Amino acid sequence: MVNPSLFSNLAIALASSQDVDEIARPLKKYLGITSLVYAKNYHDGSEIRLTNQPAWIEHYYKNALYLNSGFEQHPSKLQSGYAIWSHLTHHQPILSEARCFNIDHGMSIIQKTADGCELYFFGTTSDKPFVANLLLNHLDFLHQFTFYFKEKASHLLRKADQHRIIIPKKFNKVYSQEQGLPANSAINVEKILHFNKLHVGNGVRLSARELDCAKLLLQGKSARLIAQALFLSPRTVETHIKHLKEKLDCHTKTELIGKIHELLLYK
Repeated sequence: MVNPSLFSNLAIALASSQDVDEIARPLKKYLGITSLVYAKNYHDGSEIRLTNQPAWIEHYYKNALYLNSGFEQHPSKLQSGYAIWSHLTHHQPILSEARCFNIDHGMSIIQKTADGCELYFFGTTSDKPFVANLLLNHLDFLHQFTFYFKEKASHLLRKADQHRIIIPKKFNKVYSQEQGLPANSAINVEKILHFNKLHVGNGVRLSARELDCAKLLLQGKSARLIAQALFLSPRTVETHIKHLKEKLDCHTKTELIGKIHELLLYK
């Protein structure tokens, strides 16, 4: 049986959806984002949610989908970074449920805090697969939006904090690290900045310049910005990216980023 108090406190998130949708207007206008979920998970197991997709959040809790989400692990097991939904193998069942609400092709941003962890889930409709690539190319915009969101939604956040969602013994029920989201499955920019070799397998290795491009790709930079950062011509950068695709057997930029992500996680 669902804990009645859970839905009582969840009412804040459901009732504020129009306000959140208004705050999300810049995301819709510039990136085609139609779904926004803000979550804060505290070390003590309590949590708050704000969203412009109330039907999805109600379904998420009513069907206890949080039990299968690595994002619901104890905040100490997560790290700041971002995670592309299509690359989260263990989350495909949840993503399949989300598609029933026309939520797809998204990304999550994870920000550690002193008292827990804040998460932003950005999604679009199922007919817009290109948005995933847009998100990767506009990480700076998304990070700026997180500050904008907390400013504009400050009154909602205060209200939600007074009525936190509590799932008794939640961390004993949520899938373990091995079953859910690996603790390092979000791309950690600091880690990327310090890796200096990447063995692809079968004797294939990436050159120094290819590694430089790989690092900057994972930070969401376009070929033009990578060229500026490395003092190269955009054409040279495109050639390095082409070689990366060939070496890693990828056909698109999104696929390439996912492959590099995977190699970083499991090397």
